[in-house]
Amino acid sequence: MDFSEQIQEITTHINGITRQAAAKHNISFAQAQFLLRVPSEGISMSELANLLGIEISTMSRNVNKLELLQFIVRERDTEDGRTFKLSLTHSGFEIVDLLFSEIDACATEILSTIPLDLQKRIGDVLEQLNWAFTQYREK
Repeated sequence: MDFSEQIQEITTHINGITRQAAAKHNISFAQAQFLLRVPSEGISMSELANLLGIEISTMSRNVNKLELLQFIVRERDTEDGRTFKLSLTHSGFEIVDLLFSEIDACATEILSTIPLDLQKRIGDVLEQLNWAFTQYREK
């Protein structure tokens, strides 16, 4: 299996774990993806759409649903009144913590099946891979 096939396979597994965690909390996979990408300081709608690789119209529909669930708030950006900033509510932080805890528990269990000498190297390689993907997307 080549690199792109491996990445696709890992993505499928990670999405499956995220989907299971989301279902436990009665939210959709897409809603979980949104919530997991909102930083504690908030993020503009356009930045989040770009990060997730989706159109603003898709973004707006999901934001509306998450607002109804009271997981996020949408406020006009104080620096640029033309844009909206998304922030997690108290309930939003709670659900994100639960999702990350469940995903982390699965990751820890999976990592424990890998020999100790490889575990540190995997972390280093993943950090470099994430950096490389970020650089590629910012071109």
